[in-house]
Amino acid sequence: MTDGDGNLNLHLKRSALVLAWMLIAVGAIWFVGRLWVILSWLLSALSPFLIALVVAYIFNPIVNVAQRKLKIGRVGGILVVALLILLLVGLFLGILVPVLYAQTIDTIAGIRTNMPILLKNISHRVGYGTAGEMFEKLAERMRELDVGLKPTLDKISAAAPGITAGGMTAAGKIARGIGTMFGGVAGFFVALAFVVVIAFYSLVQFDAVPNLIRLLLPSRFEARAMDILGKVDEAVGGFLRGQLIAAAIVGVLTAVGLAAIGMWRYALLVGVVAGVGHLIPYLGPVLGATPSLLWSFLAPSHATWGQRFLYAGLVIALFVVIELVDGFFSQPRIVGKKSHLHPLVVIAALVIGAQFGITGIVLAVPSAAIARVLIKELWWNEHVARKKAAWRGGRDAGKAVQ
Repeated sequence: MTDGDGNLNLHLKRSALVLAWMLIAVGAIWFVGRLWVILSWLLSALSPFLIALVVAYIFNPIVNVAQRKLKIGRVGGILVVALLILLLVGLFLGILVPVLYAQTIDTIAGIRTNMPILLKNISHRVGYGTAGEMFEKLAERMRELDVGLKPTLDKISAAAPGITAGGMTAAGKIARGIGTMFGGVAGFFVALAFVVVIAFYSLVQFDAVPNLIRLLLPSRFEARAMDILGKVDEAVGGFLRGQLIAAAIVGVLTAVGLAAIGMWRYALLVGVVAGVGHLIPYLGPVLGATPSLLWSFLAPSHATWGQRFLYAGLVIALFVVIELVDGFFSQPRIVGKKSHLHPLVVIAALVIGAQFGITGIVLAVPSAAIARVLIKELWWNEHVARKKAAWRGGRDAGKAVQ
């Protein structure tokens, strides 16, 4: 065989190898696409069960505490916790929701009224150059903004002749729209009822799960498997329950702090937004500080720029203190280091979970915590141990040569 034939064969082998890898890549992409559709369908179909299991998992320790403290049975503990939850929900709906609604309306009205004034003052300070003209135009658009019912009423008035002329066609569209809306509301409450019922039965039998796992596992794997499950429970439970408590602390501190510095009309609304946003790392402070800084510049009582910057400084100081409390108290002492999930991992898990809807979002962080524990226990620890043993062997061999 000549050198030319050898080079040709080598070139053909490389081309075939590249083609094979390309086919494998295309097949992998196709498989992931098919798998993605199947996973989306499964999560959608099983969403009430999966959400109910997460709810049961979160509240199981509270039920256990109720059983011990009140010396009652399992069902009694579940009913006590359920009554407590219903009481809190009732207080939220009866007291907090009206206040939140009023504060939301005040916030929109305040922005609509004061933003043009602020922009006009800025434009006067900047001058009527390009920036000044831009601010004036934006201020004019804000004056024209109407967040009330007038646009809706105008649309209804404009559509009235069409409804009269269209007759049954327009009426049918309206009826279908109303039917769709009520169907969505009814579907939500049916799904909620399923979640509550499944969570109740899951809580009743929750303590039996470890024994069932022991019965299913072969004896030689039982100790190792139960040790891993214990670490999974510690990681997932510590993160979920701790993060909920930490979010509540951030919400309360935000509401109380803003009320103390004078933002009492919007304190509860911003506190709720900051608390809920804190469930996603780094998002809570941004959601809380942004409207607070807007208030410091837009509030009618802040007539001078000195007052505006003073209140802006107070807002920034407040959220710095809240972050310090969260960073040095809530996260290490309440959330703890049990989950060991980096904030970027949590954000990535939530982004991926969001592709599968609300169920994916609910399961994202627990799945990431479980995956971390399994990877660490089944591969990473042994991998690190082998590497350290190899390094020690290399050092020992080097010392022996010397």
